[in-house]
Formats: sequence, structure tokens, C-alpha cells
Amino acid sequence: PNYGWPCMEGPEPMPGFAALNLQLCKDLPLASLTPPQYSYRHRVPLPGVPESEASLCDAPEASPTGLLFYTGYPAAWKNTMFLVEGSKRCVFYFERQNGTSGEPDMTKLRTFMYNPDVLPTGQKEGQYVDIQQGPNGEIYVIDIYFGKVFKITYIGAGAQVQKATESQAHSYHLFSVAVALVASIAFFALQ
Repeated sequence: PNYGWPCMEGPEPMPGFAALNLQLCKDLPLASLTPPQYSYRHRVPLPGVPESEASLCDAPEASPTGLLFYTGYPAAWKNTMFLVEGSKRCVFYFERQNGTSGEPDMTKLRTFMYNPDVLPTGQKEGQYVDIQQGPNGEIYVIDIYFGKVFKITYIGAGAQVQKATESQAHSYHLFSVAVALVASIAFFALQ
């Protein structure tokens, strides 16, 4: 499918490329483009996030950096689509249509994991950039800013939602999960 990149950003023309007046973008057959299933703009709240959660991930910029369509155990997460938003420092999930067996409902985005810590500059710490499913059903989230990998494990329906501790990387969750820091990654510049 053709989503129109780099001339299009979501359903709208990409401002930076539109200003260049490129032939590539002029010749793009808009009627043949595949529209996005979900899109959002910079500097506005994410569509589908409840008001009660909107302030948790309210950074003005937008950068979707990872998607996971979860297929493992437990049933509470099966067929759930997770979205990592790097600029907003959050992981979201789409509620499912028709309960646990339905497809993701693109109108109902919920906060799964967020970072409440704020630096002296007013910026929030960390930046989640990817999400993957492990072989035993765990979910792994990568924080590139701190070079850490977090393992998220379901702990059961009705369990008390846990606030992560300092050793668990300053992340809070609105889901019944246990979080563990499984790796710290060092990045080196080659000279």
C-alpha cells in the first residue's frame, strides 16, 4: 500500500515537503493512497484518550516509534495493539471492539505506561522507542534515553496496580502489571 510518505503525514500533506513544491508530491495520486487507521497531530491531545489520562502524556510533539499486536498469554492482553509514543514518553493500548476477541477500536486509546518524572528543564525523563513481545508473553519496552529495557509481566485481573520503584525505572502503569529492569545498555560513539 502507498501511504504517501514523505509527501503525506497521516491524512494531511507534510508541511515541510509541501513548502518545497516537489514534483514527487505534485504527482502523488491522492485518490489511490491508503488512509491511516489512526492518526494524530502535533500539539494536540491524542484522539481517543480519556480526559482523566490526557495530562499523563501531554508533550506537544508527536513521534510514534513502535507498535505491537500482542498475540500471547494472558487472554486479557491477547489481540491488544500497543503504541509507543516516543515524544510523549508513553505506551498506549487500543481497547478491543466486542470485548476480548475483537479488533482494536481506533477510537479508544488508553494509557498503559507513562513516565511521571520531570527534569529541571521541565522536560520529562526518558524516551520509550520500541515494544516487543517475548517468547513467554512478556512485553519489553526500550528506553533509548537511559539505555534501559523493561520487562512487563501481567500479574492478574483484580490485582493492585503497582507503582514502579526507583529500580524499576521511574515508570507508572495503569494496568495490573509487574515491571522489572532487565538490562541497561551502554551506547558508545566510535571515533
